[in-house]
Amino acid sequence: MLLAFWPLDWSCSGFCFFSFLIFAWFGWAACSAAESAADLAKKALQNEAVQEIGKDAVASWLESFFMK
Repeated sequence: MLLAFWPLDWSCSGFCFFSFLIFAWFGWAACSAAESAADLAKKALQNEAVQEIGKDAVASWLESFFMK
């Protein structure tokens, strides 16, 4: 049954071709996930509440860092 789905044959070239297709698919999936995460982060950073929380967090970190 596996032989019916193998791209070429059981030779090294068939294995390399199939491996290339799998790695290309994994690469495309990783790039797509990273792009989605970047869009989500961009939308979150445009939110005014998130900006205010970020300013307060940075201010408190700077205060604690320089008050040592």
